[in-house]
Amino acid sequence: MVDKPESASRIDELLDAASEGQRQAMDKAIYRAQLLSESDSRDWYFGRIIRVLVQTAELDKAIELMELIHHPLEKKDALLQVANALITMGQIEQSEQKLEEVEKILPTIAGEAYSMWQRAEALDQIALLRLRVGQRDRALVLWQQAIGAAQAGQRNDSTPQEIWDSAGVLAEIACHLAAAGQVVLARTVASEIRIENKRQSAIETITRIERD
Repeated sequence: MVDKPESASRIDELLDAASEGQRQAMDKAIYRAQLLSESDSRDWYFGRIIRVLVQTAELDKAIELMELIHHPLEKKDALLQVANALITMGQIEQSEQKLEEVEKILPTIAGEAYSMWQRAEALDQIALLRLRVGQRDRALVLWQQAIGAAQAGQRNDSTPQEIWDSAGVLAEIACHLAAAGQVVLARTVASEIRIENKRQSAIETITRIERD
């Protein structure tokens, strides 16, 4: 077995060095990650590596490595990181391709293997990037879907953790809507948050955004 704790720790050390610009450390981290026997561990480390590659402006390598990820959530995160970097660089057409790819993954973030809050969070993350490139109408459609998913999670009385996590995502969505100028909708969403402290925090943030 290659994926012993010390092996994973070594990848962490290599990524710390790579984030400081040590190219050989990055190559070694990628090599070690590829040797991990468990696919979920491998995909998780690929995701971490991609974050560092994006931070060090090595997008071509990040895009190449992204093709090796199979886990839907890790793939989603990697695509969003790359898309966000491309938007920052002004490469809108290329970012659009990545956003389309991540939206194609959404149907797989469903069923018993995933929680509703995870789907809601993914929709919210995509909506934020759609908004960044001026696609306000598309962002609002995604936010409506995210609200529906998070509200469904809140109704899962058999799983308290699902209620808690869904409430947290719903609070984030409400704040993002307020920042996007959708204050009325944001307040409506916030008022439906089941966890009191999360509801109150969201309402306070919305009030602050509206005041500013």
